[in-house]
Amino acid sequence: MVEDAEVLGSDLPFDYDVILLHFKNYRVPQRDAAMKANLEKFVDDGGGVFVYHFSCGAFEDWPNFDKISGRVWEPKKRAHDPYGPFTVQIIDKAHPIMQGLADFEIYDELYTCLRDSVVPVHVLAEAVSKVDSKKYPMAFVLEKGKGRIFHTALGHDDKSLSSADFQTMIKRALSWCAKRDNPLSP
Repeated sequence: MVEDAEVLGSDLPFDYDVILLHFKNYRVPQRDAAMKANLEKFVDDGGGVFVYHFSCGAFEDWPNFDKISGRVWEPKKRAHDPYGPFTVQIIDKAHPIMQGLADFEIYDELYTCLRDSVVPVHVLAEAVSKVDSKKYPMAFVLEKGKGRIFHTALGHDDKSLSSADFQTMIKRALSWCAKRDNPLSP
């Protein structure tokens, strides 16, 4: 695990099968251009990318991030419902990440702030907002170049991560992104 996002600007990411993004850039990184070029090359060459929770805003001002993350945080939209319990509805029960998972309860932030896709995404799970009664994607996948991308808006804190079903989804998503033949099971 590397906690400095600047590592994306080095050769290190190319030693791995999957990059899990879990950060938000509040300042322009020193290696900004190299980070973006490497991330794009990594996925185009077949690497997997896992976009986790608030990392939907990691590169919100970079137009190509939409093509990597599928959807990007939009600061002009309402960010999320109040933190609390809601039901995650499984939309594609046949997808390898979701096989055998049923709808599940989670205590989290229900994100409503993702702008519409500039590339097609395949929604795997969604939830209904208690504020506006609209459905919002909670997990989706897409492919870019030779790479696979999984994006979840879930995962605000330890309480969210305590959901066994969410843990299963994370494990399977990482396996799917890495193009493993046998997805990890619960």
